[in-house]
Amino acid sequence: MDVKRVQTTGWTNPALTARFWAAMEDQQRQERAKALIRLRKARGWSAERLAQEAKVSSKTVSRIETADVDEPHTGTIKKLAVALDAQIEDINGPAPPMEGEPGPIERLENRLEKMQESLEQLLARLPEARPLSTGALPTPPGALGHDLATDPPKRRSRGRKRNPPGEDATGDSAK
Repeated sequence: MDVKRVQTTGWTNPALTARFWAAMEDQQRQERAKALIRLRKARGWSAERLAQEAKVSSKTVSRIETADVDEPHTGTIKKLAVALDAQIEDINGPAPPMEGEPGPIERLENRLEKMQESLEQLLARLPEARPLSTGALPTPPGALGHDLATDPPKRRSRGRKRNPPGEDATGDSAK
């Protein structure tokens, strides 16, 4: 079932709504399982080692990692997070926003707006503030007194000066 399509169409059919929530719960279980495995492997631990460190059964760790548990106990997730030196959100994912609170996209948009306002205030304080594009324009050919197409730049020597054939280091002729 296409979860995004169901979210945007607002279906009210009870059977479809139940399937939608089942799909959402399955997706959450899968994401929790992937997160726990990723955190465990980042430490180089086996599932048994994680169970020992968290003081939970290895069967519990296995069931969470295979997404067989609908909703693990909060205490279990907390023990796993402490053992992995992680946050509960690192395993469970971020909590959904409370009613009336902005979601993650809205929070990012708000932060971007604040950053834009701060940038505009900083630019207003600069006396020589001008658009960045004016200083980034390429120099037109001939503006520096030569044209690269007809006047290639002279090669600069690197290191010590070479002596022409027949002269020594002092500039005297070798004859």
